[in-house]
Amino acid sequence: MKKAILTLRLISLTGLLVGVGFILVAPQTVALHITADNVVDSSGSRFMLLLEPLLLIIVNEVSIFSIKRYRRNFSLTEAPMILVKEWYYISAAIVLLITFIFVMYQQITWH
Repeated sequence: MKKAILTLRLISLTGLLVGVGFILVAPQTVALHITADNVVDSSGSRFMLLLEPLLLIIVNEVSIFSIKRYRRNFSLTEAPMILVKEWYYISAAIVLLITFIFVMYQQITWH
């Protein structure tokens, strides 16, 4: 259980560090919404880039809560390995991290 929790929290930390890095290089305003015609119709402060990492942290903490509850219900709290269900959560967190990095990059580079 500790390995899965540590992995999810490291993914959250990575997302937060990438978000802060994008804030450091972002212009004062970033695109918040882009229409299907590739027109920016909403823009905001560069600190809005922290919304994606915060969402990732929330999703990962809910996953950690679910992992703890699952292991407690099935008396698996002392199992030293990452269970299959936990790998699903880790995979989802990695996919979200990559997606959010792409979105943040698009937000700061859109003209």
